[in-house]
Parts: sequence; structure tokens; C-alpha cells
Amino acid sequence: MADFKPDEEFIKRSKARLSSIFHEKFKQREAAREEKLAEDKVTSKIFRNLAKGDDEIAKVGEKVRQRLVDRLKQPRSKHENALAEPRDFGAENDISGPPYDWDWTWEAQSGNATFTVSADKTTGNISFAGSTGDGGSASCASAVGLFFQPKSTSALLQVIASPSLSYEYDAYRFLDAVRSHAFVGVYVGEYTLKGEFVRAVIDQQISLWEADSDVGGFSGNNSGFPLFSAGSADNDHFYEVWVWAGADIEGSGWDDVFDWSGAYAQLSF
Repeated sequence: MADFKPDEEFIKRSKARLSSIFHEKFKQREAAREEKLAEDKVTSKIFRNLAKGDDEIAKVGEKVRQRLVDRLKQPRSKHENALAEPRDFGAENDISGPPYDWDWTWEAQSGNATFTVSADKTTGNISFAGSTGDGGSASCASAVGLFFQPKSTSALLQVIASPSLSYEYDAYRFLDAVRSHAFVGVYVGEYTLKGEFVRAVIDQQISLWEADSDVGGFSGNNSGFPLFSAGSADNDHFYEVWVWAGADIEGSGWDDVFDWSGAYAQLSF
């Protein structure tokens, strides 16, 4: 690998650029969610009028609502990060395991939703856990990465990783909208040797789950989730190479018997 290393200012700009991309997507989802909430309130009003004075319907609604409360408030299993395996970041047989050059996290939330997010360049571990709580939405992303400059004028840049995943998610709803979604993947950005962004060579986000209805709760693990992607590269540029993961959750809370929803998302590797 060439004796080249981007400076700290580049790293700050790179992280800020990634954060701004995710933040813009969060704003777009928030606008869509607010519009959907207004529509859901109309549906809820119709149901309330139909159910007015019917104690049996109220009992059923409360029973189902309590299921959500019990599930989302119960203690969560402690998920240990597995030891990070070496990742092959280049077709020129440069094998890299931890420690990496950089780590990065981002999060945004509205209402009472929260995320706890971490990434550790020393160990290569990534984790997050979030809940919509009494109502709101939240998104997060985290990554570990390094820089790479090919030796040749024309090269195939391959990124191969096999992280051991541990995950848990919930999605419960009655009339109101709900969402729990997570991804894992690879991102590679190309830069001039002066640190100017050129293009995203790889922007991979593989969906781990997408729950937007009353699907209940699920958990599991995978001893080696295969990640692979490739793109062209040359030694007139350098490349930031990230293995990343992220999630989105949305829910309205559980205070009302006739319209409520809640979501949870957790991942570690």
C-alpha cells in the first residue's frame, strides 16, 4: 500500500458528509410519518365512534395494548459483541482486521424515541439499541473503517467481511403506523489525493429486517453474515472503506387503548 494517509481534517469532513446524508433521509421520513399520523387519526376517530359504549371492544383493545407495554418494557437480553474477524479490503490481498483507522456513529430522534449507538475502531465492534418509548421516531448508523490506496493505475477493489451478528427487534401496532428496520453493508468513497470527494464506489445496505405491521418480537444470531462488494479503483485516488450498520424505528406510543404502536431494534457485531 502506498505511503499515503489522509489528515484529520479529511476524516472530520468525511464523517460530517456521511452524517448529513443520513440526516437528510431522516428528515424525509419524519415528514412522511407526520403525514401518515394525520391520516391514522381519522381512522382512529371512526373506530372510536363505532366502539363508543361497547365495553367488550374496550377490554379487547386494552388487552392487546398491554401486550405491547409488557413486551417493550421487559428487560432485554444482553448481547455480547463477537470478536471481529479480519476483513479483506482490497483485491491486492491487503488483509485488515482490527484495529481500524476510524469509527463513526450517527443518530437522530424525535419525540420520546431513543437510540444508543457505538462503534469501536480498536476492536471492530458495532452496536446499537433503540426503542420508540412513549412515541416518536429514531434513526442511527455506525461504522468502522480504514483508508486504502491501490498500488496500480487500474485495480479491482473488493470488500469482503463476515461479521457475527446478534439481533432483536419488535413491532406492535393497533391502527397507528409502526416500523422497525435495520441494515448492514459496505460503503466505499473515492477521493482525490487532496481529499476532495469524487463518488461513492460502493453504497451497500442489505436489509436485515423490515417490520411495518404487528409482527411481534424476534431475536437471533448469525455466526458469519457474508458481505461482499466490488468496484474499480486507481492509485490517483484514495478510498475510505467502511463496514456499517444502521436502523430506523417509528411508533406512536401506548397511552391510548384504540390507537397505539411501538418498535424496538437492536444489533451488535
